[in-house]
Amino acid sequence: MNLHIVRHGESESNAGLSEDIDSGLTALGLRQAEHIAAQLAQDDVTAILCSPFRRAIDTAMPLCTRSAVAAELFPDACEWFSGEWPVLKPFNGRRLAAIADCYPPVVAPTRGDGTNWWPNWPEPRAQFNKRCTRAVEEMREKFDQPNANVVVYGHAASCLGILAALLGPSYWSDAMDYENAALTTVRIKAGRAEMVRFKDVPHVQ
Repeated sequence: MNLHIVRHGESESNAGLSEDIDSGLTALGLRQAEHIAAQLAQDDVTAILCSPFRRAIDTAMPLCTRSAVAAELFPDACEWFSGEWPVLKPFNGRRLAAIADCYPPVVAPTRGDGTNWWPNWPEPRAQFNKRCTRAVEEMREKFDQPNANVVVYGHAASCLGILAALLGPSYWSDAMDYENAALTTVRIKAGRAEMVRFKDVPHVQ
């Protein structure tokens, strides 16, 4: 399996244009999303998994269109509700099915009722690590095929957390080191994970 780990494109909150916890992408973020989609669509896409936050879904949409593959909402890839980010404390998300209804190429997972999918704030680091490990285990279980190409759209912390769960804690760093629209690819073969590319950032203006 080739696992492509993508941070969302530039959001309105990243650019200082919105204080909305769940803001969408800027014009630059949309161009970044298109660039990533063009790059990833060169291979047959097996599955697209996506954090339920708008900025991640907006980043995934161009690849859904190019590949004709629906994105499945994947709560374990959502933001880290760190105690250092009190802005996340009041977050109250919609049911996953309601989110999917707003984006025709998106589907809600079949397990659970889709409510309360986000962590309680503050989310301890150990709990976050467990969530990222669970995400990796689920992807390995569902897509353990030699030619599978799985794309997961997340956030700076969740991208790094998934990498650390795959390759060890040395891949964890300050979340701000994982730039908007950065792409990392990890190849998983015979139970072993190896880095193919790390934090490749599109040069889009």
